Amino acid sequence: MKKLFAAVICFAAILAACEQPTVDIEEISPPTLTIRNESSHDLSDVGFADISFASSGNNLPVSAHATRQLTAENTTATGRITFTRNDIGITLRTDAISIDNRDFTFTFTDNTVVEELANTSNRRPLGQISFLSQLAVERGGLQVARGDIVNLGDSVVSTTRPNVFNIRNAGVGRLLFGTIEPVQIAGDTYNAFTVVQPAGAEVAPGAAMPFTINFTPRAPRAYSATVTIRSNDQSGDHVFTINAAGVAPRPIATVVHASEEIEQYGTINAGEAFITLSTNINIGIGNAGTEVLTVDTAGITITGSHASAFSLSTLPGGNISMGGQSSLIVNFSPEVQGENNAILTIPTNDGFRNPITVFLRATARLGSAVPELRQGNTVIANNTFTPHDFGQVTVGTGGSSLVFTIRNTGNVALVLTGNPAITSTNAVFSISNQPASTTIGPGQEVPFIIQYTPTTEGQDNATISFVNNSSDMLFSFPVRGTGHIPRPQISVQQRAGAEVTPNGEANFGNVAIGEEASITFYIMNTGDASLSAAGASWVSIAGNEDGHFAVTGQPSNAINVAPGGTASFTVRYRPTTAGSNLNALVQISTNSRDNGVFSFTVRGDSFERRSQVTLQQGGDPITPHGIFDIGRVAIGDQVSIDFTIGNAGDANLSATAGASWVSIADNEDGLFAVTGQPSTALNVVPGGTTTFTIRYIPEVTGAASATVRVHTNSRDNGVFSFTITGTGFERQPRMTLSQDETDIPIFSEFDFGNVDPGETLDITFTIGNAGEANMTFVDVDGNRVNILDNTDDVFSVIQQPSAAQVVAPGNTVTFVLRFNPLADGQNYFAKLEIQTNSEAPVFSFFIRGRGEARIFQIGDIGPGGGIVFFDAGVDMGGWRFLEAAPVTQNATWGAIDFSIWDTGFSIGSGRQNTQILVEHLNGRGETGTAAQLAVALEINGFNDWFLPSRDELLEMAANSGILEMGSQSWYWSSSASTRAASTHFGVTHGRFAWAVSGGGNFNDSGERRFTNRVRAIRAF
Repeated sequence: MKKLFAAVICFAAILAACEQPTVDIEEISPPTLTIRNESSHDLSDVGFADISFASSGNNLPVSAHATRQLTAENTTATGRITFTRNDIGITLRTDAISIDNRDFTFTFTDNTVVEELANTSNRRPLGQISFLSQLAVERGGLQVARGDIVNLGDSVVSTTRPNVFNIRNAGVGRLLFGTIEPVQIAGDTYNAFTVVQPAGAEVAPGAAMPFTINFTPRAPRAYSATVTIRSNDQSGDHVFTINAAGVAPRPIATVVHASEEIEQYGTINAGEAFITLSTNINIGIGNAGTEVLTVDTAGITITGSHASAFSLSTLPGGNISMGGQSSLIVNFSPEVQGENNAILTIPTNDGFRNPITVFLRATARLGSAVPELRQGNTVIANNTFTPHDFGQVTVGTGGSSLVFTIRNTGNVALVLTGNPAITSTNAVFSISNQPASTTIGPGQEVPFIIQYTPTTEGQDNATISFVNNSSDMLFSFPVRGTGHIPRPQISVQQRAGAEVTPNGEANFGNVAIGEEASITFYIMNTGDASLSAAGASWVSIAGNEDGHFAVTGQPSNAINVAPGGTASFTVRYRPTTAGSNLNALVQISTNSRDNGVFSFTVRGDSFERRSQVTLQQGGDPITPHGIFDIGRVAIGDQVSIDFTIGNAGDANLSATAGASWVSIADNEDGLFAVTGQPSTALNVVPGGTTTFTIRYIPEVTGAASATVRVHTNSRDNGVFSFTITGTGFERQPRMTLSQDETDIPIFSEFDFGNVDPGETLDITFTIGNAGEANMTFVDVDGNRVNILDNTDDVFSVIQQPSAAQVVAPGNTVTFVLRFNPLADGQNYFAKLEIQTNSEAPVFSFFIRGRGEARIFQIGDIGPGGGIVFFDAGVDMGGWRFLEAAPVTQNATWGAIDFSIWDTGFSIGSGRQNTQILVEHLNGRGETGTAAQLAVALEINGFNDWFLPSRDELLEMAANSGILEMGSQSWYWSSSASTRAASTHFGVTHGRFAWAVSGGGNFNDSGERRFTNRVRAIRAF
């Protein structure tokens, strides 16, 4: 058996090698991108397109990598990898990379060339890139350049004088200090300088951070030192020199302007001032010494080329104590445009600064006055064409006043030079209040009032002007107003608030003769005086010769309609003849300002009420001269159909005088009859209905028809006629044939498919009666279903239809065909005939089948319902496949008689060995043992099961899922062991053992018993 399995395995391998593989076409996924960081710097915010490549939090640390799936869009465009180098906080990007449809890896090293995102000129290897930061040093608003010498001035011995500097970042990224003490002092031999370091470790672009150098002289002498500031400025350290002097106790004069100290011969820049205006320059005179500073206030002078523009406004105090300060105010009143310069000299008792000398500088600009005019929140432009409207003002009243405001939005005084300041070209627009002041400073405003007092009805216009010292010289704007005399004004509305226009129209619609419709109209006074009738009555009607229209209610002549009030009148329309566009003219005579005679047309249509017949059947309308088909009716049966007569008109519908409602004509054979119709006395009201019934009784096969007539007083279709039809037929049976809910038409073919030779396939067919009469069979040779042209007699009817002779309509009977092919590869055919009393008396169809042994795959479910676990590949003694039974049993082995080994038990197949064991055990009277349980199985009609051999158990174990696992999963084998005992196989242990001694219980004869599992198999 082992040799057999080896041959089978080799043969299967050869077959597998010869097979052509089947290729599944599947969509190719977009590639992946892997970014590796092999540089010496941590990176963050790493991204490509819209994909983040952070591997830890938001970072890509050193030696880390991240892989992401790209999208189809990412592979069609060239892109860059963006990131931030954490240690310097700079946002960078790589050169552009292109990705096709393959996976791609990008590796960062210190030599990867990158560029700054915000400054593409900053391009170098990743390990060398840095901000283009720029450190600038400032003192007192002045730059301290590299290599500069800065004089910190004098300080009294043992007195500390702070000197504040600013470090400004003039670059595009963070300015980072190199150490925690970035400002260093060197060369300070006497330790007179100390540093208060900047408060932070970096300076943002455009920002500044202060540090202080304190100067504390130990003796009266000169001091000098070198200041070095370390940062990431690419230009290197910022170095400059500071000088200062220690002096003996004395007064030390200082000059401060705008919080900045002005050195001797320094310049005070006072900014700008407008000619004709002045500005004050505040100067602080301070004493940084240790004795009183004396100021010779009488000796303070201003000299220079523009000295006349500067004047002393407030003098400082004559004595300024130590640490004190006094204010000197200089007034700048420019007369010359442009830069004005002068020299300020202040005598003091400071031996090193006597006199104090500083330069004064200011810039004069020409100023302008700009008038802006407003009325409330409305700005009125100079020379505008749009008048400012005072609105409607009643003549004879006190008029209307508006306040206007002139504002100076310029930078010098606005002067109104006219007399009077504001003028008007029309006396009805008077300036009731002139501006209180004709000089308006910058940003100031003055009001004036215009009074409009109309004297006549109608529109008044004027131009308002004022002369001034602006560049335009004259500001003017138009005004207007409307003088008003109160008068009434009529308007008319119809019901529902619809306005009636003068010479317009009001429509009463279509009104039946003898009926009437009324419309109420409303007279409204939209004026501002009382409205009253102008004649004998408010309302009259003209052009009303036929008297269709009449005023049925109108206001009293004595009524006066106040402004905003209303009065009403009603017009009635009562037509006496049928027609269209009947009309008349309504006239309202009042004292209205406009439309003293308000006229409009009233019109209407009229009609005579008539009935209108309609006809329906089951809710479906029937048209005049149409056709209604009753359908097929069996001979001898009858059908009654109800029809509905409706009245869609507006008068009662009744039968024509002297006639019935419904009659039938063209009814030669008398197949149609009115079996129920309305009473001739019946009147169908508008919208109502009545019914009649027509009966049809066919006597012969074929179509029949008649004409139905409905006689009424209808406006249209007084005789409503239509054709009614029906078809008589004779009931007959009709045979149908189906198999498993699939219809088999006559003369069609049914295929049994492939069946293993020697096996049979039984199929049940259903005969039905889809007709309307009982169906009976015609027996041929005693059979209802007959087989003709039956090749090799492989087809047979193993069950004829039921012996009942009659199949009622809608009922069925069945018969069973068997296909038993004789040879593999052979096609078989036959013809079946069934004779009945149906429309087609002989129902025939063809059957076919093919004899072909089924090729099973390992793992299939075999004929016996078990799992196929072995394929011999060729026919081996009448079988090819082995299947394992779907059930597992438990059994003992039975008593052992070692003499059976002499019969060849140890070398036979599982089937042969099982038979020997069964015969042996039956001879010993054993029952319920492993071999007997296997042979006794019957599943799916198969009873050829047997106990597997050792090799067959091994093959089952190789197919996962057939043998159950577990610590007690031992299975009986029909093979003998070399120790003259049966073998059993442990699935969990993966080995065989022999079963004669060890474990278990003894039976009554003292023989050992083992209970193991039995998994029977069968060959096919």
